[in-house]
Amino acid sequence: MAALTPEEAQRFYALAGADPEVHFAAQTQTEALLSLSVHDVPAEAVLEAQLDPFLDNPDHAAAGLHTRYQHAEYGELQQIGAFWDFGDLPLSLDRPPPALGQHSREVLGGLGFDDSELDRLAAAGVVRL
Repeated sequence: MAALTPEEAQRFYALAGADPEVHFAAQTQTEALLSLSVHDVPAEAVLEAQLDPFLDNPDHAAAGLHTRYQHAEYGELQQIGAFWDFGDLPLSLDRPPPALGQHSREVLGGLGFDDSELDRLAAAGVVRL
């Protein structure tokens, strides 16, 4: 239900009273939507369990809305892709998120840590390599 104007809110409360939850609890979804429609209160059914239909849709994959990767630890991984387009900025969904510690040596080495320091930190449980 979306009462976006004061008039719609007034119509909603005229229909549902002071406790809308109690009012609608005894109704089916179809009955509630019909009642709201008759009283000119905008409403729409909530779509539940949409993750699988979204991820199984080949048109969504072709549009880059989801993608699949082979992850180092978890095997095949499917994730939501990009819902935006910044035009001149390229977006690449061509690799999975890293496994824990997968790039630690490279990143920390770039910050000046040598191999012996990294090995000591890993042995102390501070980082994962």
